[in-house]
Amino acid sequence: MNSKQKALMVLALSIILLSSIAAASAEDYSLTNAKIDMVIQDDGLVFVDEAITYHFYKTMNGVYRYIPINNFNMEDFAVDVDGAYYELEGNDDDSQIEAKVYLYKDKDKTEKIDPGTDVTVHYKYYMSDLLDVKGDNAVLNYYLLGEDWEVDLEEIEANVHFPEKKELDYELVPSGSAEGKWSGDTLTITGENINAGDGLALIVEIPLDEFASGFSNAVHNDTDDDDDIDNDIDNDKDDLKDLTKAKQI
Repeated sequence: MNSKQKALMVLALSIILLSSIAAASAEDYSLTNAKIDMVIQDDGLVFVDEAITYHFYKTMNGVYRYIPINNFNMEDFAVDVDGAYYELEGNDDDSQIEAKVYLYKDKDKTEKIDPGTDVTVHYKYYMSDLLDVKGDNAVLNYYLLGEDWEVDLEEIEANVHFPEKKELDYELVPSGSAEGKWSGDTLTITGENINAGDGLALIVEIPLDEFASGFSNAVHNDTDDDDDIDNDIDNDKDDLKDLTKAKQI
């Protein structure tokens, strides 16, 4: 995929259930847990491994995932499933990735999962041009959770690994919905009872000296004016709060 121009570097997630007749309702399933492991490499490349656990109250076809990628590049997108057999139907272009994950209880993939089934779907991918270099920092603006969840999420744990063992200032948007704690090079973010439709974004300014010299997997801006940089970051935060992506089937 081609590199994009300077823009807000965020990931908005949309996860929708596939029903055999109509769109799934909140009574059809619950979201038990979202566990996210994110590694920011010293070359600017970012690896993400997400594990989303669903509890199904009725027979369902599977889950649907939509990821808009207008402002960064995504590579090696992969899916795996615990608790069911599955088939992946995917489509990607320069602006989005769409993945339908059909779930089955048998190896031959002829029978849908039963009510009462717990399934964990793993989404793994690499991202480049996610970091936005401004002055002496590389700014990470990233949605740990998008705003398109249809049901409440019982708990979230995100482990974000940075290139060096330094405790950096960070912001969670909206504030108060989760909390973070540093241990070595890892920021662990935890939260409970996240309401449907509430996103959770992480904003961190990472000093450039944590990265390899001349690292290229980021968007580099020309401005050196501190006021311009601060304004850009503040605008990014405002955009993060307002950003909503939706995809219905």
